[in-house]
Amino acid sequence: MGEARALPSLDAWLSEWEARGVSPSARLAFRWAQFPTEQSYARGEWNQGMLATGLPPASRFALIARWTVAGQTYEGRLADVRCAD
Repeated sequence: MGEARALPSLDAWLSEWEARGVSPSARLAFRWAQFPTEQSYARGEWNQGMLATGLPPASRFALIARWTVAGQTYEGRLADVRCAD
C-alpha cells in the first residue's frame, strides 16, 4: 500500500506555473477548472471540477474524500483511480 498524501494546493500549482512562464489566462482557466477544496452547499446545489494530483500520467491511486453534513463527518473512498495518459 502506498503512502497517504494531500493533493498539491491550488496556490502551489499557480506559483509553480507562474515561475514557469505559463500565461495568466491559462492559469486562470486551470484555477476555475479545479474541484474546490472547501465548499458549502444549499439544498439542490452542486458543482464539478478536476483534481490535479501531481502524479505521473497513468498513475493509479485511491482517493479519499471527507465531507460534513449537519455536523456529521462522512468519508468515501474511490479505489484504483487512474490518471489520464
